[in-house]
Amino acid sequence: MPTQPTNRLKLHIEEATNIKTDIDLPAWDTLQTALRDVAGWQLDCVRGNQVPARATTLATLPNLYGDDAGELVCQPTDADGVPTDGDFAHAIGHLLRVLQETRVTLRQRELELATAIPVIGKSEAITDFDHRIQAILRGTVDGLQGHAAALYLLDDTTSGLKLRAHWGLSCLRFLEPARPLRGSVADLEALTGHAVVLEDTRDFGHWNVPEAFQSAVCVPVSSPDTLLGTLWFFANEARDYHSRETQLLEIVAGRLAAELEQRVLIREAAAASRHRNVGQDLVEWHQERAVQAPPLVEGWQIAAQLVDPSHPRGDFHSWRLHPDQHLTFTSAAVNGSSPRSLATASLLQGAVRALTLSNESPSRVTAKLNDVLWSSEPGCDDVSLCCGSVDLHSGSLVYTMGGSTDGYILRPHGWEPIAVDSIPLGQDPDWVFENDHQSIQPGDVLLVISDRHLAPTDEPDVMNTTSLAETLLRHIHLSASELVEMATELIRKQCPEPWSRSILVIKRDEELDHQPPEQEFPQA
Repeated sequence: MPTQPTNRLKLHIEEATNIKTDIDLPAWDTLQTALRDVAGWQLDCVRGNQVPARATTLATLPNLYGDDAGELVCQPTDADGVPTDGDFAHAIGHLLRVLQETRVTLRQRELELATAIPVIGKSEAITDFDHRIQAILRGTVDGLQGHAAALYLLDDTTSGLKLRAHWGLSCLRFLEPARPLRGSVADLEALTGHAVVLEDTRDFGHWNVPEAFQSAVCVPVSSPDTLLGTLWFFANEARDYHSRETQLLEIVAGRLAAELEQRVLIREAAAASRHRNVGQDLVEWHQERAVQAPPLVEGWQIAAQLVDPSHPRGDFHSWRLHPDQHLTFTSAAVNGSSPRSLATASLLQGAVRALTLSNESPSRVTAKLNDVLWSSEPGCDDVSLCCGSVDLHSGSLVYTMGGSTDGYILRPHGWEPIAVDSIPLGQDPDWVFENDHQSIQPGDVLLVISDRHLAPTDEPDVMNTTSLAETLLRHIHLSASELVEMATELIRKQCPEPWSRSILVIKRDEELDHQPPEQEFPQA
């Protein structure tokens, strides 16, 4: 009676396969025979739950049965004998255990090298990858009724093919050097995109089949734009291969390529995540140090701000109040991509704070900063800087500029630019920076805007700082912090791109026109 079909779902799940079921050593049989003849011992490898009652366990061999360990046992060949537990037998067990551990590690490392994964990767992840590759190769051998399959991948120089994974070959094959690609006719033909079928390898000796089998098939392992290597399938007998078998091998090769590229993508994603975290930490660290708390000086107001701190490019402010009532200030910007510009800004900021400890002129400070940048990074990103010193008693201003920085003095009845065109810092160690002089009278405002040339030199400027100065002039009665806020909003409206700017405002308070008369009291 025919069997009725059932409507049950069947799942095929790839599980961890048995890598080997015995010690895979060329001299293993010889060792067993010699110990049996000389000492009366019988060495065997069994599963942990199959240890004979009269046997002595010499060592546990890891991964002998897939994920399961095997036991190396010793038992007497004579029924009346007593199994030995001497040092010699245990020494043999120790050597075999170390050898098996080395083989397991070697197989896993070969797969790591296949995708350039560092050895420090998690052991669980590479073990799962190892089992997947082994399951694919074993399934290929079983499905096509063959005897072995091997995955050869190109080395970094694409001049050799190294065995990275196999099923059915000796573990010692991993110890052999890579096969030179020159002369490997079958591999070269396969790498051009063809499946090479050798029905009887004895008739194709010049094709250089890598293993001694009667028949073989070689197919390419590649992604859409990268050649990775070749997949070989071997059989012990001469046979005819149909097109459906070669197509199946090509599908298996595609699966192997997908597994290899997946591992590469996982590694690159993890590296990218680490880089993002490092970059974010650098940005936050720079934002914390970019704007110092301004000093509190009677008769003066000081404020500064980055226009768009979420897109830092290395802008920062620094100032130092000297005992002789001189205020040294610095406004700088680095024209480069983050995080390189942030690293340059950190170097420059440290040098600024060190050089402004002494009350040197702004031109001397700027020249030394130029030397620092030139000696540390010749050809670095453009650095714009304004360094100045204000005498808080008289309002005398001494300043110098490097690169592209805009400066204005807003007076109650007009404004005047103070910008000085110069080359960026760090470009020419012999450039001479000159001091310029101005005076900040009561009610005047010093406005410094870092880096006015954000676009390339052959394109128009993206920000009209003259219009900005005229707008602020109409609101000169506001405090320094309010002027900074207004300038920030104006720049954000003018610049559609998220360019980071720095705004510095130093305002001298107005003096009262007359002092209130002192109250007179009648004499008694």
